[in-house]
Amino acid sequence: MTHLISSVIIIISVLINIMVLTIGERKMMGSVQRRIGPSIVGYFGLGQGLADGMKLYIKTGIERRNEYFRRELIILIMMLSLSCWFILPICYGSVIIISEWSLWYILIISGIGIFGVLIGGNMGESVYGKMGGIRGIIQIISNEVYIGMIWMIIILICGSINLCCFNAYQIGHKNIEILWLIFIVIMINILGELQRAPIDFSEGESELISGYNIEFGGIWFGGYFIGEYSNIILESYIISLMLGGGLKGALFVMFIIIWIRCIFPRIRMDKMIKIGWTKILPIIIGYYLIILLTIKLIDGFR
Repeated sequence: MTHLISSVIIIISVLINIMVLTIGERKMMGSVQRRIGPSIVGYFGLGQGLADGMKLYIKTGIERRNEYFRRELIILIMMLSLSCWFILPICYGSVIIISEWSLWYILIISGIGIFGVLIGGNMGESVYGKMGGIRGIIQIISNEVYIGMIWMIIILICGSINLCCFNAYQIGHKNIEILWLIFIVIMINILGELQRAPIDFSEGESELISGYNIEFGGIWFGGYFIGEYSNIILESYIISLMLGGGLKGALFVMFIIIWIRCIFPRIRMDKMIKIGWTKILPIIIGYYLIILLTIKLIDGFR
C-alpha cells in the first residue's frame, strides 16, 4: 500500500512538473525573443499549461485506420516514461523499487522508446510523418551508441550498475570534476534523444511540419507531448545523478535544454550525424580508455 501511494504521488508530481516546465519554457523563449509569452490565463500566465491540457482533452482527434493501435501506442509511451521514476533514487536512500539492475532498466526503456517514433510516423498516410519516423530512428540509434559508451564510463568510475550507489559514491566528490567534457557530449546526445531543437530532425518544423506526430490530434497528441516533457525531466535528473549535481543540477540541465532551443538554429541532419561519428564518438572512447588505464594503474599500486 505504501508503494502504491508513493507511486501515485510521484506520477502526480511529474505531471505537475510537466505543466510548470512548459510554462517556464514558453516564458523563457518569450524573454529571449523579446515578446511577452503566456500572460493572460491565471496570474502571470501560470494557468496556461492547465488551459492547454483542457483544450487538448476536449479537442476532436483525427480518426485514421488502426486508430485503436495508435492510441494504445501513445498510452504505452506515457507509461514507459513514467515507470522509470519508480527505480530512481529521489534523494539519498529514498527509492520505491530497489533493483541492482536499475541502470539496465533505464537503458532498455530508452531503447523501446525508438518504436514510438518509428510506429507513430509510419502508421499514418502522410509522407512527412514517414520521413520523420525514419529520420528519428537514424538519429536515436546513433545517440544510443554514444549514451551506452558514456554509461560504461560512469560504471567504471562508480563500480556499480545500481543507481542508488551513484549517490553514495559521490558524497565526498562529484563526477563532474573529472567528466566536465563528457557533460558537453551528454547534452548534445540528450537533445538528439529527446528530439529537441536544434537537433529535432524527426519533427523539423521548417521541413516536415511536425514530423512523426503530424497525424495525431487532441488528447492523443497530448500523450506524445506528456511523454516528451516527462523525458526531459527524467533525463535531466539522470544526468544530474550521473555527475553529482542533485536537484539543483537537474534544474540547471533543464535550463540548458531550453536555452539551447532558444539560441541555436537547426543543424543539418547529415552534418550532425557526421559530427557524432567522427568527433563525439572518438572523444567518448578516448575518455573511456584513459579512465580504464587509470583504474588499472591505481589497482596495480595497491
